Amino acid sequence: MSGNQEKIHEFPEDDALWFIKWIDEFRLPFLRGLSTQALNRGKIPYLYPNGRTTDWNKGSSWRYDKIYDKAYDLANRKKLKRLKTDEEREYYKRLIDYCNETGIAREEHTFKQKFLSWDNFCFYGMVRESDFDPYLNEIDTAMKRLEIATFDYVSIADQLLERGIVKSRHAANSTEGYALKWMSGHAFQHNRQYYVHRARLLQLAIDISIQFDGTKTMPQLKRGREIHVCTVLPPPWFGTLCRKCRV
Repeated sequence: MSGNQEKIHEFPEDDALWFIKWIDEFRLPFLRGLSTQALNRGKIPYLYPNGRTTDWNKGSSWRYDKIYDKAYDLANRKKLKRLKTDEEREYYKRLIDYCNETGIAREEHTFKQKFLSWDNFCFYGMVRESDFDPYLNEIDTAMKRLEIATFDYVSIADQLLERGIVKSRHAANSTEGYALKWMSGHAFQHNRQYYVHRARLLQLAIDISIQFDGTKTMPQLKRGREIHVCTVLPPPWFGTLCRKCRV
């Protein structure tokens, strides 16, 4: 590659494409649940105090990932105060209502210069969107680990056995003991035994690499609320007011 080839310095730029997924969800419980899940390579989540955003890699010079309540984001934008016509105000009100009614959260990924320079992601014409798929799917993997669905209490050991994660009651009880220690604030040594139990518990959406917070999750609650996650297409009228208006 020539030294003067055009480079991508950050993706997305201010006015460039965002990778977006529209998610039909009960937003706040879902965002709290995601805030208990580390992404690949131990990226620790952060739940904002208002409970409307969960992000990973904040302040990183490599990348930034987040998922947030879209209706809340739209309703609190400063640009809404600058809307001049009744048509514009009605359009944004309709959009906010739609996001609220369908329970939309928005997922965003920002890939910065250091990340793009790694493995030659920074050269125009030399990278495809599919090259980013492993990184775009990390939050999806965390979603699949989460199950929230009717109040039906069951022990962690029973869940491990029911799902075939372990084959013996002894192994199930041993892993449950790790989870109970985690809930009591125990600090684990990262030895081989720790990684065995962590891998088992991750299949129950319990991540013992993150400090336990009882306000975010109830690991022994197998079924508490049913949440359906699916792709939601923008409504037919979306963008009809002004294609240049970014929402």
